[in-house]
Amino acid sequence: MSSDRIKQLFMILAAALVLWGLASVLRRGDDDIAGDFTFPDVGAVVIDTVLIQSPEDTILLGRPAGATEWQVNRHPADRKAIDDLFHALTDTAMIVELVASSPASHARMAVDSVQGKLVKLIAGPRTVSEFYVGKRGPAFGSVYVRRVGEDDVFLLRGRFASVAGKNLEGWRDKNIVRINPDSIGGVTVTRGRKHYTLARRDSTWFLNGRVPADSAAVRRMLERYRKLDASGFPTEAQLDSVDFKKPDLTIDILGLDGDTLAGLVFDSTQSVYWARRKGGGEVYRLYSWAIRQMAPADSTLRAK
Repeated sequence: MSSDRIKQLFMILAAALVLWGLASVLRRGDDDIAGDFTFPDVGAVVIDTVLIQSPEDTILLGRPAGATEWQVNRHPADRKAIDDLFHALTDTAMIVELVASSPASHARMAVDSVQGKLVKLIAGPRTVSEFYVGKRGPAFGSVYVRRVGEDDVFLLRGRFASVAGKNLEGWRDKNIVRINPDSIGGVTVTRGRKHYTLARRDSTWFLNGRVPADSAAVRRMLERYRKLDASGFPTEAQLDSVDFKKPDLTIDILGLDGDTLAGLVFDSTQSVYWARRKGGGEVYRLYSWAIRQMAPADSTLRAK
């Protein structure tokens, strides 16, 4: 090979190395920019309030001073939903990608002030992070976000996408009762003027004090109280029409010593039941099929 040919190849190789070096620098620069969206360090900053405003509703998550439990719009919040939120804020596997820098893209990705969900993370009197959440991204578990006052739009891939999609019902605590069936010693079901009782003597269940009960049917009934969750909650208009003064159904659950574990009252409409603990509190929505399992007809509980 001639010396001129060797020089030519050397120059081509040198140029390729220079181009590769420039590309590496540019890629590093892109990575630096792409990672320029982070959540506050919740280990160093105590987030005690989260405000989520959307065109549909306003969600205010907060933990009152001195309280250990969170509330949402002055209702008890779902503990798991709160845990999911903080896991999302500390998700070390979250991938951040800069996808747009032009204001013209904001409406298309729904991170503008008209369509986007405005999220504020607040610690005491200080807002530590404020951004818009827009549409879901093209990949599973992704969502567009933009800081308030900035043009850059980022695509987040991680746990935060599912957290950001929750509506008000998704943040509320749907737990009605949690009772281990083995701790139940009796149940009284009242519908208007009719009622029946179930009572356990040793390991045998009796209906109305003397009729042997079907142990398998009783077990299926009691299992409903192990983890009884609401299907939802009434709207303000529905709540105005709910009346527990003369309940359509009452269920009293007693412990092994005869103590009251839970008392529930129900008002019904054509398609759903509204439930509340005796003495007041949250009103829950339950469907008819759940009520049939919780308070079956006494004829189905008789031993065959």
